[in-house]
Amino acid sequence: MSTDLSHLSVAELERVISQAKNLVETKQVDAIKEGYAQIVKIARDLNMSLEELIAAGREKGARTKSKSASRKPVEARYRNPQNTSETWTGRGKAPRWLAAKIVKGAKKEDFLI
Repeated sequence: MSTDLSHLSVAELERVISQAKNLVETKQVDAIKEGYAQIVKIARDLNMSLEELIAAGREKGARTKSKSASRKPVEARYRNPQNTSETWTGRGKAPRWLAAKIVKGAKKEDFLI
């Protein structure tokens, strides 16, 4: 939608801007009210209060975060023979020392611990 406003005076343009700002505010308030009503309906469908739903959501979110944070460390599977302090578990991107040796023709299995 393209509206040609070039023929309007400064006063008319300011009135259009004011009306547009008011309309934006009204639509934002309506969207918030609609979102709130949807959340209340979801809580009601679950036989919960809004506060209980929010608390349950926070609890689930916290539990999910701690679950990933509680992963046990994995022992190293590969070691750099030139620098034995450099190891790799085999997860994620290969370290630079291993990638460089593979480019030179070595095999990953050559560095197994």
